[in-house]
Amino acid sequence: MSSNKIGLVLLFIVSLIFLNGCPCPCPPHPPGIQWIWYDNVSDELYAIWGMETWGKSILVFNNIDTANGHISPARTILPPVFHITNMWLDRASDQLFVISPYPNNSILVFTDATTMNGNVTPARVISGTTTALDHGPFYLRVDSNSNQLYVVNANQNILVFTDATTANGDVAPARRITLTTSEGYGWGCGWGECGWAGPLIPWFDATSDQLYLASEDLKGRLSILVFTDVSTMNGNVAPSRVLYP
Repeated sequence: MSSNKIGLVLLFIVSLIFLNGCPCPCPPHPPGIQWIWYDNVSDELYAIWGMETWGKSILVFNNIDTANGHISPARTILPPVFHITNMWLDRASDQLFVISPYPNNSILVFTDATTMNGNVTPARVISGTTTALDHGPFYLRVDSNSNQLYVVNANQNILVFTDATTANGDVAPARRITLTTSEGYGWGCGWGECGWAGPLIPWFDATSDQLYLASEDLKGRLSILVFTDVSTMNGNVAPSRVLYP
């Protein structure tokens, strides 16, 4: 099975769990893993670990292809923030992009990602009113081919920043993709309660230049929204296709 098909299968599974698995009000989450990232080059698994919905550290496990049973992390990365939720490892630049919603809705960027360990300081921080991240970033993705950073925001916007590997400070997004359909709502949990959380769980296919976005519409139907020409689309857009699991 191709990596794109595997990604779409995972997208369906995660959307079913995330969008339907939390009654209102949300019960406290046990300590555990908040998000994972697999590096198939080094065979390492990156995992955001935290208490309830508060990710506080990134654990890195080696030899995942053969690991079994109880294993200890080879590295523990400790960013200087209280809350991290999502990450993306850009192998081409060896940079780790991390979302920190609290307290400043920031994107933290760490260099030497594949070797860093212990207490670390970000080389760059993308944050500020001009970035439009103040609405609450949920997920991110870096397109190494175009050097663009995609951030899914909580207000049904997808922010696109150019020069992803060098962007820093209070920079404005080069593009803002706004969903113009009721399909673009998502039901999510955070901060101890549930509510409409905006677009959720993206998957980008750089080969076909398409964006797959898991969501729940106003009638409670789970769906996957498909957008074409994602590397250039801007402004108000509607999905070219809608898939229902």
